[in-house]
Amino acid sequence: MKKPYTRYKIQNTRYNYLRSARKGFTLIEMLVTISIIALLTTMVLAYSHTGQSISNLRREAEQLVSNLRRAESLSMLSFGPGGKYREWGIRINKKEGNRYSYSLVYYKSRNNSPIPYSTVALRPGMGFNEASIGKVFLFIPPEPTPAYIPSSADGNINN
Repeated sequence: MKKPYTRYKIQNTRYNYLRSARKGFTLIEMLVTISIIALLTTMVLAYSHTGQSISNLRREAEQLVSNLRRAESLSMLSFGPGGKYREWGIRINKKEGNRYSYSLVYYKSRNNSPIPYSTVALRPGMGFNEASIGKVFLFIPPEPTPAYIPSSADGNINN
């Protein structure tokens, strides 16, 4: 007759102790994880701000080009019979408050001051070079030929 034997489980007390003690994260692991997340968040926010600035600048440049093309088109359309014409262009205005602006302008004759047709204000933070303030970028019909008029007190065309 065989003797029944019992199975004894040999427990590795050291392994079980380490396993039960490692159920969570250590303080260093948590700090490293939080610092990595904070670093990535900072990089994403900085990049999105730069991207926003570039997008705003591109949008303002496209609007300025659109208005220059509009001035060119209006200059071509305003050339009538008998040599009567209107010269259209863009005048860079002085800074008002914290914003720069430019105006779509036209001249009834060569000796008159420019007459503003519409004014466009740039977004805050966007602007022009100080040397370009008061200058007019003009289109002379019928071609239209582009002209650059330095700023003067009355804005007259002196050709």
